[in-house]
Amino acid sequence: MTVEEFGSIIRLIERIDGMDPMTREREITLRAKLRERWINGLTENGLVRSGDAAEAHPMYRLPETEFRQFLRRTDNDPDEQAAILNHHLDGYERYGEFVPPYPAWRIVVILRRAKRRDLEARFLVSWLRCFYAGIGTRYDELELRARKLGVDLSSLPPRPIRTPRAPHDVCNLSMRVKSVTPQDTDGTSYYFDFDYHCTECGSYRLSYDDGIDLTYDTAMYCGECKVPFGRYGAIQDLCRAIGKAELTRRGL
Repeated sequence: MTVEEFGSIIRLIERIDGMDPMTREREITLRAKLRERWINGLTENGLVRSGDAAEAHPMYRLPETEFRQFLRRTDNDPDEQAAILNHHLDGYERYGEFVPPYPAWRIVVILRRAKRRDLEARFLVSWLRCFYAGIGTRYDELELRARKLGVDLSSLPPRPIRTPRAPHDVCNLSMRVKSVTPQDTDGTSYYFDFDYHCTECGSYRLSYDDGIDLTYDTAMYCGECKVPFGRYGAIQDLCRAIGKAELTRRGL
């Protein structure tokens, strides 16, 4: 590929270079804006999905088959991966939204295959400077790749240590209420629609092993990157807890 074919990645690097690293304080401030936008949407337009408030990438609303086809079609396209990451960065800068590391990893793979170690190292420095606090396998792999290239990371703060979780805990899964629909006239029963994604790769596919019954203790994992989510029953329990908290927040 020519330099021109990597123009979108070069512009992406320049954008990340100009961004402030995410701190806990900044994240709280930005997500307050997201909540305000969501509440305003609820007030003015009726029930809306939180993902709409955050302007989630359209690929997350595709049916599962089309979502997987989209990933396969764009995995090795530098312009598409740069566009996807730019979209996530928009949500990050406006509302403190989670930026999945998968598009960053695909960009690294694309540059490595093209033997553009210079651009690969430059991108990794930018990414790790801004998202050094990310926790997860993909973040670890990005740091490992940077060290393998001989990138000097001495100026970056130390990465947070991943805290081991008990097997029954829900992990690697981001969840939030998309919508709440009353199921009766007296307001005692509600249906919750949840927005969820894998914090490692951004996929919304919850899977479990074929040939087994789905029970409380069934182990769930990401259908794309295979990281564990926890037991099916624990995920259900978490949904109930989130739902109750949402009803309380809305005064229902």
